[in-house]
Amino acid sequence: MWHRGDTIVLGVSGGADSMCLLHAFSVLADKEHLTLIVAHVNYGLRGKASQRDERHVTSWAKRLALPYHINHPPKHLRGTSENTWRKARYDFFARIAQKEHADAIAIAHNKNDQAETLLLNLLRGSGPDGLRGMPYNNHDTHVIRPLLDVAREDIVRYCKKNHIRYYNDKTNTDTRYKRNRIRHSLLPHLAKHYNPKIIDTLARTAHLLAQDNTPSPTDEHCFWHYNTAQTQATCAQQAFNNLSLAQQRRTLRTLTQTLAKQPQASSFGTIESFRRAIISTKNKPQFVHVPPLKCTVKGGIVTFTRHV
Repeated sequence: MWHRGDTIVLGVSGGADSMCLLHAFSVLADKEHLTLIVAHVNYGLRGKASQRDERHVTSWAKRLALPYHINHPPKHLRGTSENTWRKARYDFFARIAQKEHADAIAIAHNKNDQAETLLLNLLRGSGPDGLRGMPYNNHDTHVIRPLLDVAREDIVRYCKKNHIRYYNDKTNTDTRYKRNRIRHSLLPHLAKHYNPKIIDTLARTAHLLAQDNTPSPTDEHCFWHYNTAQTQATCAQQAFNNLSLAQQRRTLRTLTQTLAKQPQASSFGTIESFRRAIISTKNKPQFVHVPPLKCTVKGGIVTFTRHV
């Protein structure tokens, strides 16, 4: 996931996972000549607890003599969705990585997160991309997940063994969020009544699907012709029609992720709306607008544009 001498931005929230990540990398840094940069996002959603987490992260960064960056998103984001918070967080990490000329952004997702992600995507009817779970290494965004094979209980054990203090985010127990209901209700039920190793099974399934569904260059990024700013992409309508159904959906998932600059692929419904417009046999231009992307099919050319 990284090379000797790399510069790595560490996303650190103050919870057990990210504190484990921070400590583990601090141990590796001298041996592998790594330059580490700490990045923390304080949404201000939990009052004093949010301020406590920020102080905790900055204290550790100072203790380890690491540079750090703190982000306070605008207050209007506080009433928005988890996806909006996630995008704000990843955008911040990307800005820091660009500013510091970093080679990678390390995120502390673990094996339990992977199992939850697969179940969450399965229940919402995701296609193959969703069932692959999260990648260890996303080459487009330079995000790496070194703890993806490590169970949450082992991370907590590591923190206790190394006397690493961490704070639990109370919002992670709020069952209004679907992921938390899967974490605290569905997975324990499956472990108790069906498979005591359900976390391992689901994480392994995601890994196997990722290996079995590795896309070929024909239906990936290089199929589309992007402008320099990656705000627009085009292809020949006939070339798209010559792809198999699976290839059409896969290349559209890649395209929408790239243009929309989002870590997650578009929904199945969105992909199908775009695909049906492209394969339409009607003798008139086709237009589909699903913010932030607009698809136009005209004169045998398919054009996708991101409105910024």
